[in-house]
Amino acid sequence: MLYLVNQPRLIDVTLRGGSQVNEWCDMDPRVRNVISLINQDITRELSVTEMARFVNLSPTQFRRMFKAETGLPPAQYFKRVKLQAAKELLEHSYLRVKEIAYRVGFRDESHFVRDFKRAYGLTPAQHRMLNLEPDLPLNAKDGSIVKTANK
Repeated sequence: MLYLVNQPRLIDVTLRGGSQVNEWCDMDPRVRNVISLINQDITRELSVTEMARFVNLSPTQFRRMFKAETGLPPAQYFKRVKLQAAKELLEHSYLRVKEIAYRVGFRDESHFVRDFKRAYGLTPAQHRMLNLEPDLPLNAKDGSIVKTANK
């Protein structure tokens, strides 16, 4: 599981063979560095070439290494992280689907809805209806959840 910067929730990305990213120590440090880069700002557009350059590898070498370590190509992994963050927002906020798509780095709501449905079998709106945390205190200004202190 990974922490997203500016997000208190964990992002659970399952890797090859059902393992999770919490097998962090066994992973090649270059792949760990790229995963950290991805998680610093999931809205940032990162090409495979940029990721490869970040760890001083050719795009082909990087793709091969990343997939061997995670079981997914880099672009597919990046999309999965974005979709997991969107899923968390759908379950824990009243933000509109379009706003959530934008916040996790999708520039087009229709692509977001299509990718979300492909990944989870439901549209974002359907997922929210089934999984929204009840009785969330709403921030009237932006639709986000108001964090309350637990006593």
